[in-house]
Amino acid sequence: MMTIGTKKIGDTHPTYIIAEIGINYNGKFDLALKMIEVAKAAKVDAVKVQIIDADKSYARSSASYDIFKKVQMSLDDWRKIAVYAREIGMDMFATFTHPDDIAIAEEFQFPAIKISSSNLTNFLLLKAASRAGKPLIVSTGLSYLSEVDEAVRYLEAQGQKDIALLHCTSLYPAPAETVHLRAMNTLQAAFPRYPVGLSDHTMGLHCSVAAVALGARILEKHFTLDRAMEGPDHHFSATPQELAELVCAVHEVERALGSATKQPVTQELPEREKLQRKLVALKDIGSGEPYTSENIGAKRASGGGLSPKYFEVFLGKCARNNIKKDEAIKFDMIG
Repeated sequence: MMTIGTKKIGDTHPTYIIAEIGINYNGKFDLALKMIEVAKAAKVDAVKVQIIDADKSYARSSASYDIFKKVQMSLDDWRKIAVYAREIGMDMFATFTHPDDIAIAEEFQFPAIKISSSNLTNFLLLKAASRAGKPLIVSTGLSYLSEVDEAVRYLEAQGQKDIALLHCTSLYPAPAETVHLRAMNTLQAAFPRYPVGLSDHTMGLHCSVAAVALGARILEKHFTLDRAMEGPDHHFSATPQELAELVCAVHEVERALGSATKQPVTQELPEREKLQRKLVALKDIGSGEPYTSENIGAKRASGGGLSPKYFEVFLGKCARNNIKKDEAIKFDMIG
């Protein structure tokens, strides 16, 4: 189990749902604030952004350089956004890609740090992140299990105690057949000390909801105010309505998962008595008449009675007294 802010994350606690703003704020301060408000209204547990200095993180030859340079905001703007998120009671944290930027998490009082899939093998970043003393949520897209194991072992060696692992397919969007949700089970078996979840890049909500049914304790889902907006991530991101629907669906599935004990629920007990079949007389039976498959059988009937599983106990035995059609058959009716 781990704790982010005031929320506990683990098997006996609600799924921790992260609304991934990413760079869908398009470099605009007001849009970032609006997205936090929308996420709050959707009742997610946290919002996550990407605070990235393009010059420190990407070579100019990288396709990512221009994308992140275009949306880059000042630290002063991010500071104000972080303050606003705290004021409205919304957990907020960020993905960082350069070791020097990890200090921002402490300055802005972020309750956690996100490590992106593409940085799982960046031990320079992992070392800096582990020194922050905050929970780390680590995405595992692009990676083999052996690489996840190396990263976890390295973090543990640095003294990192709170780690969550998110299965991920780093395609945008990720077709359903590339998601392989069962890999979460592999991660959980390999790293039983740590909560496992899904960073979902698919279109729609089905994979996120299915992940919860399979045991995901954390969900991360990109969202946008409008899929038609300019930017690389808007087209596959959830709309505000879908984000709210996701939260409702996840918590409904959690309630539905319930207990592993196989037994009738309390509300079923009256229905059990009414609906299950009982052993009854199929016709009038005279005293001393043998019980046969022609005169006793199973019907839904009111009142007490024996289960049809006792049918063969009665065959060949005789009725002790007269029995009317549809009357329940009981053991004391054997002569």
